[in-house]
Amino acid sequence: IMGALVGGWPETGMGDDLTIRLTGRIDRLEHRLTADGKSQVRLIDYKTGQVPDKSLQFSDLQLVCYQLGLAFPETGRPHGGPDGSARNTRMPDITQSALFHVMHHSAPAPRGTQGDEAYHQQALFSNGSLNTGGFVRRAYVTSLGSVFQDGLDDAEKPQEVGGEHWLQFLGLRSTMAVWSLTMISRVFYAAAASRAVRITARPTAEHVGYCRCKDVCPACAGELNTVFERRTA
Repeated sequence: IMGALVGGWPETGMGDDLTIRLTGRIDRLEHRLTADGKSQVRLIDYKTGQVPDKSLQFSDLQLVCYQLGLAFPETGRPHGGPDGSARNTRMPDITQSALFHVMHHSAPAPRGTQGDEAYHQQALFSNGSLNTGGFVRRAYVTSLGSVFQDGLDDAEKPQEVGGEHWLQFLGLRSTMAVWSLTMISRVFYAAAASRAVRITARPTAEHVGYCRCKDVCPACAGELNTVFERRTA
């Protein structure tokens, strides 16, 4: 379903056995123990560039990769994570993942302003499975629709997806599940695109406006080759 949701894979000949290894370094990882004994995690990534559009902050793929890295730690190594059902039950409770633009704000949530914290990501997973919970309202951001559009209003059922599963998928639009699946799809799409022979670049206006490498960025120059293209099936 992920390939269908993003409009098909790049020209990679990618099979179902594609394995993606994510590596990175989280700037700030906070652990909290609540009064009822539960453990919660918050991810923070510090940024020094311009503040992007609020929807881009909410759907930042770097934060998504950090979430995936914590939820699916690499197995088969000395300090690898659990596998199978044990892994699902031990997924961390990631309550927030957020950017913090340190050159523009003195705090993640400055008093009386729309700080970075207002656009934090919610968890991709909850209780060991896809997050089917509701959107958490926050100051200045009261609905999921203000930061994310799933583009499914006029979408047709992909041929690869059965009718029952498609209806089940559409029934999740009021939850965080469609956002979670979309973000995971984009990670797989980027991984597939990195192996592609040819990629058609379709940079969004937001990307062009905030790109700091316009002189060398082939996507912004209207040419070719980017590892991520954003389109609706």
